Amino acid sequence: MPPGRKSSATTWNESVARRGPCGRDRGRQSGAFRTGPNAPTALDVHEVLSALVLNRAEHRWTFRAMFGRDMLGEADSPRVRELIEDTVLRLVMANPS
Repeated sequence: MPPGRKSSATTWNESVARRGPCGRDRGRQSGAFRTGPNAPTALDVHEVLSALVLNRAEHRWTFRAMFGRDMLGEADSPRVRELIEDTVLRLVMANPS
């Protein structure tokens, strides 16, 4: 790619980041989401989600061999999705329970 040109992934990520603050701002204004200098940014949330998704792919074989859980399989998907949702909500919520 020529210097100075953005990839379509970069452009897409920037558009997502621009949209991200809307829901985050509403959550903060309502008191549901954390505020202040240590509150997570849209990029922080994106980074956590990326790490969790990558972990599922990178360690699929290990978890299947050691624990009998196929982290990308249909049977365990609802549980893994719940774990990811809980992780992200605990990151952004003002008072996670």
